[in-house]
Amino acid sequence: MTNRRTNDSLSRANRQRLTEARKTAFLEALRIHGVATRAAREASPNAKGTSAISTFRDARARDPEFDAAWDDAIEAHHGDLLAELYRRAMTGDQVPIQNAKGEVIGWRSIRSDKLLLEAVRAHVPAFTPRMQTEATVEQTVTKKPAKGIPLEQLSPESREDLLRILEREKAIRDGTDAPRNGHAPSPHLPLTERER
Repeated sequence: MTNRRTNDSLSRANRQRLTEARKTAFLEALRIHGVATRAAREASPNAKGTSAISTFRDARARDPEFDAAWDDAIEAHHGDLLAELYRRAMTGDQVPIQNAKGEVIGWRSIRSDKLLLEAVRAHVPAFTPRMQTEATVEQTVTKKPAKGIPLEQLSPESREDLLRILEREKAIRDGTDAPRNGHAPSPHLPLTERER
């Protein structure tokens, strides 16, 4: 029984051996699709489950040349995607112009303005949309400092300063006193934050 199981696992290992031809097929499919699991299935049509991608991931971890070739295939796929984006944005697709009888009398280009705008946004920062965030801050001032420290424990100078500030703020909020020195903030203006 043990001998038969060993022979089965050896034959399975021999069937799953990663040859240079399978590596090449995987890298070509990866360049076309950009998806490693799909490329592994195409390079290993007889594999079951996730064993195909596991074989290629193991090879990538062991072989620096295969690892670099994997990265190159992904980069080439990304380059192909960008080239297609620019083609659709700049050149477009040719579609026929037909007369009432259905005869082709000319051709016109259909371009993608959306793709063109995305390409411009990717390369020209001035066209990148800016995010805008607004926040309103409300503050309640009490005559007692934080952590329950009574005013009596403050130094006389600090107590006088704090009481003067509180009285001035109350007068400004009530509208009975104009801001002193012309630079007191209005409590009714929201705090606005803008983000690029």
